[in-house]
Amino acid sequence: MGCCGDARRSPWGQLLTLGLIAFCCPGIFNALIGMAGGIDDPDVSNLANSLLYACLAAGSLVAPVWCNRIGPRATLSLGTFGYAMYPTMLFCYSREIVSSDIVVIAACINGLGAAFVWTAQGQLCLAYPTKGVKGKYFSYFWLLYNSGGVGGGIVGFLSNYHSDTATEASMAYFIIILSLMLCGLLLSFTLYAPEDVLRTDGTMVVNVPLGSLWEEIKTMASLLTRKRILLLIPMFMYSSWVYSYQYGVYNAGMFNSRTQGWNTAWFWFAEMIGAYAMGRLLDAHTLGTLRERATYSLMIIFCMFNLTWFLALRILTGDKIDKYGEREPALDFKDYAILGPFWTYMAWGLTDILVNSWIYWVLGQFSDDLTQLSRYIGVLKASQGCGAGIAWALGHTPALTQIGVNWGLFLFASGCAWIVATQELRERNDTFDLLTDAENMPLLPKMKKNPSNNRRSRGNLDDGNSERLYFFEQNAWPPMSRARTTEDPYFL
Repeated sequence: MGCCGDARRSPWGQLLTLGLIAFCCPGIFNALIGMAGGIDDPDVSNLANSLLYACLAAGSLVAPVWCNRIGPRATLSLGTFGYAMYPTMLFCYSREIVSSDIVVIAACINGLGAAFVWTAQGQLCLAYPTKGVKGKYFSYFWLLYNSGGVGGGIVGFLSNYHSDTATEASMAYFIIILSLMLCGLLLSFTLYAPEDVLRTDGTMVVNVPLGSLWEEIKTMASLLTRKRILLLIPMFMYSSWVYSYQYGVYNAGMFNSRTQGWNTAWFWFAEMIGAYAMGRLLDAHTLGTLRERATYSLMIIFCMFNLTWFLALRILTGDKIDKYGEREPALDFKDYAILGPFWTYMAWGLTDILVNSWIYWVLGQFSDDLTQLSRYIGVLKASQGCGAGIAWALGHTPALTQIGVNWGLFLFASGCAWIVATQELRERNDTFDLLTDAENMPLLPKMKKNPSNNRRSRGNLDDGNSERLYFFEQNAWPPMSRARTTEDPYFL
């Protein structure tokens, strides 16, 4: 029991648990969305998905505040409950049990739940590893998460296999989806609190003592004024904007139901490959500094996405495809004509994950502080929800217009991300990031310069806040008395 408990309490053990939760909830959900919700009504599907992501965007701005107050474990449990609502109502709607209004309400609940899940997940996935292995940790999490999309796609393919014309998912498919999501809810209760987890280098997971609720809200809002975050927001939005075209137009419009499941499985399998490769690349210190690795990986992303959008444009201008991207007759996985469209869709899976891996890795380089990471993830998910919500709302525009918008947004986001990679990243000390980067200490006490030596003095801390500095002194490893010197300009 002791050995098993120690393994589960380790960063790797907690990563495995998080990955299984992601497999059962967001991963399976991705497979469902990849089949346009499993219903044969694009109007309802587009409206529900648009509002889902709008709620994700709004919820992500307050989820970090909530997560920092009650902890990531409780936040994750609340969020996973929301995931079970949406597929249940989609199934009921497909059987004409409930109206489209109920589906929309369930989608909104799912969006709020997703905000809680991704805030807690991002906080823990970025806080547990040390900076030198953040890419590897994230890639392994993404392997588990994307295996949910693979599994869901296989289920969709097999459960609809005997229907080569239907565009609506079977009852068996919905039952399996819902059962797996409920398993994710149960798994969320098995996570350990972050303060019970010790990193592989012996350091503790730092959780800054919080100020008032209003102070926390102001700190969250202040992130939106920082250059590095403002420059990353276009890439945040693009990383989820693309799914509207890929899922709702390309996969749902060109292929029949069973082939949509086939494509979905391979799409997420390609994401697994991309996640592993990008994680290794970003942590490959032999390739150079942080900036060099960030720029090399960004150049790969730039080339591959331009290639996939060029291929999508060529396919759209082919025969039997109308201006909204729908093909008549829909392609089946046994058709020879599927080869080009299938490989393009799989290439999208490979490139999509490169962007997400790069984003998480960059955010992980900005901080190791548990509370600050939740705020970063909150802005990320709010931006992603906003982008996806707008994209799904534009689902009825001509496919050529959607390709142009996606391609243009990517080019603009790449330019902004390049500035971050070349100007905002720097080599940092794994142990003392919290003490040397003022952006990661929004809740730390204000300090006044000591007139005797022109350096900061602990004796001049604002009243009532000295216990926060004491917290850092007690949790630094190696101890501050041995690691810091009087030559440091921030010596305390």
